[in-house]
Amino acid sequence: MILSLPGMGKQLGAIFLAATGGDMDAFESADRLAGYAGLAPVPRDSGRVSGNLRRPRRFHRGLLDAMYLSTLSSLHTCPASKGFYQTQTSRGKPAQTGAAGARAPSREYLAGHDP
Repeated sequence: MILSLPGMGKQLGAIFLAATGGDMDAFESADRLAGYAGLAPVPRDSGRVSGNLRRPRRFHRGLLDAMYLSTLSSLHTCPASKGFYQTQTSRGKPAQTGAAGARAPSREYLAGHDP
């Protein structure tokens, strides 16, 4: 199933399995997996100020690297990821934002499928 993700090959799949332990049941949702990988921002609210998001301090760097590399690969091989990226960049979004958003469908894919 992991090899069916856009941009995920044998090496990145092996890194993904090693980082997650191969047990997707350990993560209750796709959001938990994204948080573990460092893909989901965490709130940094204080007093009346709310809505400030930052990168978490504790995350699995190897898993983040694997997800980032698979995103870059999927931009070349997956038409859906490529279309999303082009839509975001044509709207004036930075390239990193479009690439990060292209990974979101894979998180949902992982959440809805059994290993």
